[in-house]
Amino acid sequence: MIEAAIETDYRERVLDTLQHLPPYSRTMSKLRSALANDWVDFRTLVPLVEADVVIANTILRIANSALYGRGSMASIARAMAMLGLGRMRNLILGLGLNQICHRMQTPPGWPAKRFHLHSLATAVTCDLLAARVPVSSVDATFTAGLFHDFASC
Repeated sequence: MIEAAIETDYRERVLDTLQHLPPYSRTMSKLRSALANDWVDFRTLVPLVEADVVIANTILRIANSALYGRGSMASIARAMAMLGLGRMRNLILGLGLNQICHRMQTPPGWPAKRFHLHSLATAVTCDLLAARVPVSSVDATFTAGLFHDFASC
């Protein structure tokens, strides 16, 4: 009986929190919408990414990282093509989550940067594991890793 009351209270608090989440930026909304289309091409995505310095910089940093064995890629279009649509979807999802979390009020001393790095590292690890281990939904592994600790916010 007590457990049911606690679960109901918890569920109500979560739903209330979801109603007060800040929205995505306009560019992020456009990118998420475009990436939801299975037939989207890079000619549609590149101008959207180039319109946002933070997103463009993040894509170039990731494409040039040791994880992908690159180091001198300067073209947004080439970086996006190298990452592929699946990773672009994951990246935009992660950036959107980061954008929302930065606008949320957190308790004093909350290690936001550490939380975001941990979530991203877990998501990338899940993505890499899914490439080597048979799983039913490869795309969902990144998302699961990204959100695995989200309730602890």
